[in-house]
Amino acid sequence: MAGALIAQEFRLCLEAQVRPGHPWRQWTVLEQRQETADTVSFLLRPADGAPAPRARAGQYVSVRVKMPDGVHQLRQYSLSSAPGEQTGRITVKRVHGGGAPEGEVSNLPHRTLQAGDELTLSAPFGDVVLTESDAPLVLVSAGIG
Repeated sequence: MAGALIAQEFRLCLEAQVRPGHPWRQWTVLEQRQETADTVSFLLRPADGAPAPRARAGQYVSVRVKMPDGVHQLRQYSLSSAPGEQTGRITVKRVHGGGAPEGEVSNLPHRTLQAGDELTLSAPFGDVVLTESDAPLVLVSAGIG
């Protein structure tokens, strides 16, 4: 089973055009846009100046955030930019507690990320993608997605 999972991860990395085991890349925040009271979009560009990885509509990236205590946390966010662009955009909804603890990671970018800051993102992944078609399409979503 381990061999099958390793082979699957290797295939996913090759499809994402990243070296297997090294999906991370630094991105620069170009703009922070307040979409709603609880939602912020971040326009991003690869910090190394190289082309952005190919993404398909419906894919997501993992974001590695360093918390105030020094621990890194991972969260996945859908790409909210059009495929094929040299910039990327993620949209982060702040999670309010409502009697439970607030979202530790979702609140951090709202408070701290600004234009010029860097963020660590994975290559785009995910198999639930839109394909080009002339057929009618209905999209139903919950949460931020």
